[in-house]
Amino acid sequence: MVVFGKFTDDTKLIIDAKTVKNNSIQKRFGAFFGKITVKNIDNFIMETAERGTQTVYFGTAKIVDRKETSITLSDIKVGDRVRVKGVWDKTLSKIAEVIQIKDFSIPVVIPTQTTKN
Repeated sequence: MVVFGKFTDDTKLIIDAKTVKNNSIQKRFGAFFGKITVKNIDNFIMETAERGTQTVYFGTAKIVDRKETSITLSDIKVGDRVRVKGVWDKTLSKIAEVIQIKDFSIPVVIPTQTTKN
């Protein structure tokens, strides 16, 4: 709990609070990076460096590759590195209201054979 304000007397038992913030139920919008560990029909689980395991509920989010070209959910695989833009719920370890998922994984390059003359 964080309280911003001033004490009303010298006993410092009563505060005239201007702002009271409960950090334990904080939600915030942001961009979150991680690696997909489990993929389901309506969500996936990703492992992040700073926030641990997060469940991402994507709904109708726009899904793009590293060049911002639209891709489908089937193009995203377990093990891919992604950036998710949405609302993070610290208490439930989930990201909801997702507006964009960006797949940063390097595409698989299939080598072509050339013939020498």
